[in-house]
Amino acid sequence: MTAAALRLVLLPGLNGDGELFAPLLAELPASLHPLILPLPGTGAQDHASLARALRPQLEALDGPFMVLGESFSGALAHRLCNELDHAPLGLILASSFLQRPRTLLPPAALLGSLRGLLLEPWLIKAFCLGPGAAPELVTLVGRQVAQLPTALLNARLEVLRRMRPPPLKLALPTLQLAARQDRLVSGAASRGTAHYCSDLQRIELDGPHFLLQREPRACAQAIAAFAVRLTSRELP
Repeated sequence: MTAAALRLVLLPGLNGDGELFAPLLAELPASLHPLILPLPGTGAQDHASLARALRPQLEALDGPFMVLGESFSGALAHRLCNELDHAPLGLILASSFLQRPRTLLPPAALLGSLRGLLLEPWLIKAFCLGPGAAPELVTLVGRQVAQLPTALLNARLEVLRRMRPPPLKLALPTLQLAARQDRLVSGAASRGTAHYCSDLQRIELDGPHFLLQREPRACAQAIAAFAVRLTSRELP
């Protein structure tokens, strides 16, 4: 097998629609074939329910693939990789976590009520994109927050507040892309991923929580190298 035959399935973060993957997609090598699976916008939003909804699409894929879960979807991707009959070659966790991202999280309804404040460009930079973020990127993130229905935002935030570690350890090769300046995920939660992945490669990159958006080239290079590792393992 060659890397040219490998598909990259992308599960988006809290926004759920995949639009924020655009900077990364522009940097990925042609040898990887991306497929974005948006999160369901209706129904229960816990990771078990989302996995049941998305599993048929992954089971229907032909050929080898790997799965990337960004932020909120990291635990979803981890669960799917453990449950799929046709297992992917590997998992990528981007600015993600497999346990509650912070020890204390306020009620989701309170966070949702602060949506207007969350749209302030200086707060988007402070907590999501870091200083020096391009205005168009700040606008993109703000638009994603603004268009997410309040009930859906609250449901996903409540999932994070009630989050528990996964019941099963994952044996598949896993790449963790961790942001050194992540202000949304605690260092303990990020490092705790190692407890739930038996074959973990952790790469720390300078950047904020929205690492795929601020450092897309470095992330794409790490993902491409991981793909080479996976496909090399498959060679006879």
